[in-house]
Amino acid sequence: MKFIVFFLLFNTLFANQGVEAYKNHDYQKAITFWQKDIRSNQYEKSELFFNIGNAYFKQKKYVEAILFYNKSLKANYNNLKAKTNLDLAIEKQKISEFTIQNDFLDFFKRLVYFFKLHHLQWIIIFCFWCLSGIFILNRFYPFPKKRIFTLFFLTMLILASVNLYFLYQFQNAEKKAIVKEPTEGFEDINLTKSKKNFKGGETIEIIDQLKNASQIKINDGQILWISNSKIYNI
Repeated sequence: MKFIVFFLLFNTLFANQGVEAYKNHDYQKAITFWQKDIRSNQYEKSELFFNIGNAYFKQKKYVEAILFYNKSLKANYNNLKAKTNLDLAIEKQKISEFTIQNDFLDFFKRLVYFFKLHHLQWIIIFCFWCLSGIFILNRFYPFPKKRIFTLFFLTMLILASVNLYFLYQFQNAEKKAIVKEPTEGFEDINLTKSKKNFKGGETIEIIDQLKNASQIKINDGQILWISNSKIYNI
């Protein structure tokens, strides 16, 4: 079943040169086209990241595949194809992701990602103008159901604003990275006193990022430092 899901690459709303290159097994060329599409902001980013992850997977570049599947999920947490293929890439890379499943957080993120960013922005604008129209209309032509309409649009405005806030937090405040290749995590910013060995493809949480090194937090709570040249930022 997992392998069937893996090949659902073309379940997208657009066809482009990247798809043709992928069909012709020219995966690096497909990646180049899709990266251009990302910069153009014309297409769904989650799908583009997912496609790039698939192209890297086909080349057996599992670390890069893990990176782009994570990028796909950051753009759209409800992209089930990316979740399935991420598990496949992690399995191929032979790493263990020791994460504690928080069912409430998982449900909450699914709920937050139900609406896309631009949808929420339009809902907020629409509710704002409706509220403005109600107050202006009521000033000249008072109507009995003003309170009901006001309460409805005000509730929608608040809910959409809260949703937008959390969506922004999940997409921008969470700083994670993927380890490029086997490397070490160090005790201090000077990258001395090795404390842990990392495998390529492991996911780490960024606490602070300086020019040459990043302060990271791993699943057991340890705070370490790692060279920026050894990680891909998600």
